[in-house]
Amino acid sequence: MSPVSPDAVALDAEIRKWTASPIERSLADSVRHGIMITDVRRRVVWINAAFTEISGYELEEIAGRKPGSFMQGPDTDPAAVARIHMALEQARPICEHLLNYRKDGETLWIRLRIDPIRSDDGNLLGFVGSSVDVTNGLVKWTHFPRSAARLARSAPGFRSRLLTLIVEITTDFIDAGIDRKDALIEAALSRVGSFFGVDRAFIFAYDFDTRSCSNTHEWVSEGTVPFKDTLQEVPMEGMEEWLEAHLDGRIVSIPDVSACESERARSLLEMQGIKSVLAVPMMADGACLGFVGFDGVREARAFTGGEIALLQVFAKNLVALG
Repeated sequence: MSPVSPDAVALDAEIRKWTASPIERSLADSVRHGIMITDVRRRVVWINAAFTEISGYELEEIAGRKPGSFMQGPDTDPAAVARIHMALEQARPICEHLLNYRKDGETLWIRLRIDPIRSDDGNLLGFVGSSVDVTNGLVKWTHFPRSAARLARSAPGFRSRLLTLIVEITTDFIDAGIDRKDALIEAALSRVGSFFGVDRAFIFAYDFDTRSCSNTHEWVSEGTVPFKDTLQEVPMEGMEEWLEAHLDGRIVSIPDVSACESERARSLLEMQGIKSVLAVPMMADGACLGFVGFDGVREARAFTGGEIALLQVFAKNLVALG
C-alpha cells in the first residue's frame, strides 16, 4: 500500500472542517453556492448538496475526475477556460462567468470563484470552487431575440464571444447599486461599441411632454467627435417616421444616411458626420422610453444581426436597470 502523503492528510482535514458534525454538514449543504474541492491535480474529492442540485452529479459519479471533463462543452468559452487554467497553474484565486453543462446536457451560466487551499505552512493542498447558477436571472434580464438564435446557429465562434459579452454586462447590471448605474452604462457602451468596431454608441431618452429627446450617455471611438453635450432637448419635428417606428417597438436602421428620405433626419445626422445609424427602442410595458444605438462615422455600413440582437438585449437590460 502506498503511503498517504502529508498534503493528502491535510486536505482531508480541510474537508472534515466542512463535514465534521451534523450541524456543519447541514450548513455546508444548505448554502446556495455549489461547493467543490479538488486535490492539487485538480481532481474532485468532495462536493456539497448545492453542487449536486446545480449540476445533477453525485460525488460518486465524478470523484477523481477533472471538472472540465464533465462540466464543459462545445459552447464553453475557451478563453475563459484558458484563464482558469492559468490561474490554477499559478495557484491564485480567479472569478469567471462560464457556460457549463449539466449531467442531462442542459446548459447553464455560472458565476465561478476558485481559491487555492493551503496548509498552515503554505503548501498547496488543492482548490475550492464556489459556483452560483445565474441562468434564471440572465434569462429574466435578456430574453434573447430570434435574431440572436439565428446568428448562434450560423456562427458558433461568434456566438460564444457575443453571449459571453452579454452575460458579463447583464450580470454587472444585476449586481449594480444605484450609485454605480451611470458608470456601468458608460463601461457597457464602451464594450459593445469596441466589440463591433462602431464609431459611436449612444443612449437617448424621450420626453413626450416637450416632444424632444436628449443624449444621456455616449461612447466614441478614438478620433470620433462626441456630440452628447450638443444633443440635449432635440425637437422631434420632422422625425415623425423615426418616432412612429420606436413607439411601435420597431428598430430604425439607416445604412446610408445620404439616401435618407427625411430631410430633417438627414440634416441632423449629417451634422454629426454620421454615415449610418442603428437605433433600437427601449420599451417598458408597451411604452417607449428612449433608444440605444450605434453610429458609423468613418464609413457607411449595413448593421448585422449580431449588432441588432445585442442592442435589443442591451435595451431590455437598461429598462430593467431603471
